[in-house]
Amino acid sequence: MATLTRQRIRIAGDAARFDGPRDLQSNGSPVFWRGNDVQFEIAVFNNGVLMAVSNLASITLEIKALGANGAPPAATDVALMSTTISAGALNNALILADWTSGVDQHGIVAFSGAESNIAAGQYWLAVWATTNDSPGRSITLAAGPIEAAEDGVGLATVPQPPQEVFYTATQSDARFASITHAASHTDGSDDIQSATTLQKGLMASADKVKLDGIESGATADQTGAEIKTAYEAIADTNAFTDAALRRGRVAYHLTQTGLL
Repeated sequence: MATLTRQRIRIAGDAARFDGPRDLQSNGSPVFWRGNDVQFEIAVFNNGVLMAVSNLASITLEIKALGANGAPPAATDVALMSTTISAGALNNALILADWTSGVDQHGIVAFSGAESNIAAGQYWLAVWATTNDSPGRSITLAAGPIEAAEDGVGLATVPQPPQEVFYTATQSDARFASITHAASHTDGSDDIQSATTLQKGLMASADKVKLDGIESGATADQTGAEIKTAYEAIADTNAFTDAALRRGRVAYHLTQTGLL
């Protein structure tokens, strides 16, 4: 005589059909008692034909909250229940007669009472396979509504969603400033350090005074040729060349000798 172990839900996952999962145990939409141990017995079909699973790397089953107005959830929504079974847990020897009679399946996805302890209500069930190709291909086997029913038994409590904690505007600004400054410093031991020749940082006050003392548009030290060119470019100035020097000497000599 058989014994009870878990609630059983048998789903024929058909990659070619879109009519939602049905439980072969109840011949209806899948339902489980929240807070109970439950197992989903999965067989893989394609357009009604039982398939081999030797090319599958895994099968995953997830249950998520419904979207707005009962719509399917977004792919990015967090699963409330989720388990993946790998290729080693899959039964490639399943035959149709054993599946139909309820004695065998390709794989079992099991949840403990703690894992199924979600609030009673309607949810979304999705089952998909991943092939062992490189890269692996994802194939949806079943997707549609599932119900977590309340049995009113025991003291099980519904897990509360994690509490979100947010920084205030002031805390966010301070944290951003801290990360921005400290991450680029050599030791990162404090928020603000003075720059040196070996590390990035903020300008020291002495360096700021020196920088303010530099004339706007100033460049590096000029060469003699640059100074000469700049001087001669000024109005009412003349280049003091060797020829000009000789003329000056001659004029001086003539003046001294009375010839001029």
